[in-house]
Order: sequence, then C-alpha cells, then structure tokens
Amino acid sequence: MKFKVYGTVKVGVTVTVDADDEESAIEAAYEEFGGLSGYIGNGGSDQLVGVHNPNVSLDVGEDEGDFIEAEQVN
Repeated sequence: MKFKVYGTVKVGVTVTVDADDEESAIEAAYEEFGGLSGYIGNGGSDQLVGVHNPNVSLDVGEDEGDFIEAEQVN
C-alpha cells in the first residue's frame, strides 16, 4: 500500500532592512516580508515556496519535520 504522509517543517527567513535600531529593524522586517508565495515546479504548485522581495531569503535550516497525518493512495 502507498500512503501520502502530511507534515510541517520550519523555514527560516532573513530580511534585509534599513533601520535606526534593532526594534525598528524587527518592525520593518514584518512589513517587508509579506509572506510566502507558491511557485509551480516539480509537477505541482504545492511543491516549492518563495518570496517576491529580493531583500528576503529563505533557509531550510536543520528542522527534520513533524509528520502528523497520512492517507492511503492508489
């Protein structure tokens, strides 16, 4: 039998901003980030994530994931 197993994995984000101090930088990062965007690739639009802003970069880090659900597939 085959199963499709669903889970989550953390993705780190780095945002480059201009600010006067650390607190202002953190506030600016929230404004600059804008969330993740889906991009088509590897056979579906749910395969890759990215961002539109060149000042934002994503990093997969060392998270091994957290699998929480499975369903049988044909």
